[in-house]
Amino acid sequence: MKRKTIAILLVLWLGAFNALYASSLDSIAILEHNALWTRILQKHADNPALAPTLYSTSLSSGSISYDNLHSNKPFLYQKGAGHKMEEVAVQSYLLLPSSLCLWGNAGYKRGKIEHISFNSAADFDILYPYVLGDTLNTSPTIEQYSFSGGVAKTLKRWTIGALIDFRAMQQFSRKDPRTHSIATDLVLKVGAKYAFTAYDLGLDMGGIFYKQTNDVAFFREEGTSKEYLYTGLGTNYARFSGNNLSAYYKATGLLFDLHFTPRTKQGTFISAGYQFVPYNQILPNLNALPLTTLYNTTWKARFGWKSEQQLGWSVYASVLHNRRLGNENIVGNPAGGEYRKLISMSMYKNRQWDYSVGALLKAGDQRVFTAHVQGGYKTNKMQYVDPLRVMEVNFVYVCTQMQYQQVVNNRSTLTLDVSSMLMNNVKKHLIMPFALMDKNITEMINLSYEHLKANAFELEGGVLFTYAPVRWKNNKTLFARLNGGLVTLKGYKQTKMSVALGVYF
Repeated sequence: MKRKTIAILLVLWLGAFNALYASSLDSIAILEHNALWTRILQKHADNPALAPTLYSTSLSSGSISYDNLHSNKPFLYQKGAGHKMEEVAVQSYLLLPSSLCLWGNAGYKRGKIEHISFNSAADFDILYPYVLGDTLNTSPTIEQYSFSGGVAKTLKRWTIGALIDFRAMQQFSRKDPRTHSIATDLVLKVGAKYAFTAYDLGLDMGGIFYKQTNDVAFFREEGTSKEYLYTGLGTNYARFSGNNLSAYYKATGLLFDLHFTPRTKQGTFISAGYQFVPYNQILPNLNALPLTTLYNTTWKARFGWKSEQQLGWSVYASVLHNRRLGNENIVGNPAGGEYRKLISMSMYKNRQWDYSVGALLKAGDQRVFTAHVQGGYKTNKMQYVDPLRVMEVNFVYVCTQMQYQQVVNNRSTLTLDVSSMLMNNVKKHLIMPFALMDKNITEMINLSYEHLKANAFELEGGVLFTYAPVRWKNNKTLFARLNGGLVTLKGYKQTKMSVALGVYF
């Protein structure tokens, strides 16, 4: 209850702050902040010192939204078959006098995730493969509170910026298995930018701080179900699996970003980033036994050229790499109730690569058409060392995005978006000791591999309409946004829909 009150106060505070500095709102600001062109070229937005260059106008908004995702079966058992979410949010970007830029957002989200199994923890995408789980099905409720705020100040050729990004969430189920997870995620970042004659050079660095407590309880007459400490590709830490019903995660990581961007309407842009976070899994019921460590490393680079004239265009090439290296601690027999670590062994490896090239085209003024196409090659290889297990899939893919924006009249605007993605498998490889695996794990592995290796097609569309009522002041505009989409692959179909109502000011 205390966290909900804090989240509501943050939303109200940000809304009041926005209203204090609100100015006359025109269609240019709305179109700019929703433009596909701006969204694609904002890859340097990681640096808070570069925030003043993202837009030429200020814009704030408050909204309520509903999001629904449904599939005929889970894509991965650990992530469920869909969700239903409601959210209230306020966000703002303000260019103020004295070369000051402020931005931020605050929100509260609540909903339910459908049909999760083999996973009792929140934030599966962050922690996998080291999660507590069982074979039972559960549909947990999720609550999330988020707040982000940044400031950037320009002093002659220098711009200094700082950012705080905070998320707190809980995920719980009131039916057996009664999972309960509480997670907090904090990112602190500082950045600097120096303005040369034709280019900006920016550097930022920061810290990542993560914690999660994860517990499972059973109230049914049949008693508890066996909880497994999963270690990747269907394996588990057998010694401590069974009656252990809780786990604790903590991490402290770091990140760096470097950006080289043109100050004029055309020129070369270059960006590179690095992030490293070690996630420690601890068993609190065994005197805080450190069981596993997941070393998550990501680096990325992007190089391109842009020309922002009435006919704008851009081309680029990028690479993204993520490596997850999992270590399992081997411990001796307890002495005085404490376990002593004997050795740490690297047992799980997951490497992903994404190589891509893209092109962007924009034409028009009052009626703007933007098209983006990106093609690339993705690899994903997961491996468990002993007994050897391998799951590998490689794809070529093509993504397209198109957007049409129009000033309908002096009180309304229209934005239409459509996007698609086609993925075609070019390599698949599976090694599993199926003779040693039980039927539940075999089923989980087979479903994961079937979906991960399948050719896939995704289609999405959206419409945003804004209207400024005659009786309202000139700094208030209503908006409605509707998005929908589908994903299809062999034996699997997913549909999604979201709607948002709000006001720009």
